[in-house]
Amino acid sequence: MRIEKRRRQFVFSSHNANIPVLGDAEQIVGLMPVVDGGVERTVIEENLCGSIDVPGIKNLVKDLLEGGQRAFTTRRAKYGF
Repeated sequence: MRIEKRRRQFVFSSHNANIPVLGDAEQIVGLMPVVDGGVERTVIEENLCGSIDVPGIKNLVKDLLEGGQRAFTTRRAKYGF
């Protein structure tokens, strides 16, 4: 994915941290569930959007996605950052 993303755009939806972290995601959008008047909907908050290298986004991935911290450890070992 890291090589191919130079030529094309990928859009993924996942609960697994390996996809955005090892794919070196340039844009992550955290979705927040909201119940308003008994109706469920999803909200996109600006502070939950950004690159995998933004500290707040990195924490979002670590805290919410399966394998979060382990994915960052693998990324560091594999790519050196």
